[in-house]
Amino acid sequence: MKELQDELRRNYLTGHSLHVSSSIYQDLTVLWPYFEENYAFFLTLPRDARIVEIGSGSGSLVSWLASKGFCNLTGLDISAQEVERAKQRGLPLVCADAHEYLAEQDALSTDVVIAKAVFEHMTKQEGADLLKSVVRVLKPDCGMVVLDVPNMDWILSNHERYMDLTHHVGYTVDSMSQMLRLYFQSVEVHGSMEPVGSLMNFVRVRVVKPVLVKLMRAIFRVMGEGAANVLFECRSIIAVGRVGAKIDGK
Repeated sequence: MKELQDELRRNYLTGHSLHVSSSIYQDLTVLWPYFEENYAFFLTLPRDARIVEIGSGSGSLVSWLASKGFCNLTGLDISAQEVERAKQRGLPLVCADAHEYLAEQDALSTDVVIAKAVFEHMTKQEGADLLKSVVRVLKPDCGMVVLDVPNMDWILSNHERYMDLTHHVGYTVDSMSQMLRLYFQSVEVHGSMEPVGSLMNFVRVRVVKPVLVKLMRAIFRVMGEGAANVLFECRSIIAVGRVGAKIDGK
């Protein structure tokens, strides 16, 4: 299994990313509206805040943060193909394993660690171990981790879960909250918001979709078993953990 996993990761760009997310590699700004809609809280941070992104891929998020004036950015990716392509565009990416990279960093030295579409590629134990490493490097007064993962309560979650051979686990709001509460005192988890960039999208997202969601919730309420509370309308969930909790009682 490890041999297959290593091979898939080494060839992630040509074996997967360019086939399912080619637009992101052609234009780094494609995802910027999503970041504007869901990561606006970053804009309250000092522009010299140290931000480390795990699993940077194309470098789209790093490029968006740079466009907002952030100057202390590091992107990590285990795929040399991804990193080389991003470096050709002048982005500050490093080819490194996140566990090893964080272990080499000074304690209490980082403001934010963010991982978008990463934790589903790890086993539960790997995710837990990484969070322990993240807690160690985060600053005690303002440090936070931001995780953005596919939502397994989404109505098409099966496709999201199995579209990639490197996916190991899926999360819901409840299970992601459970994981973060092991290591962070303050935890917030919510569904992602769709950006609205055109009149047609505005009508679809802000007018039609809410009506359909209410209708489906009514149907779920009739079905019972707590189904009415399922967050089925969001493709991703975004979790923010802030430092404060102790690890292993220490």
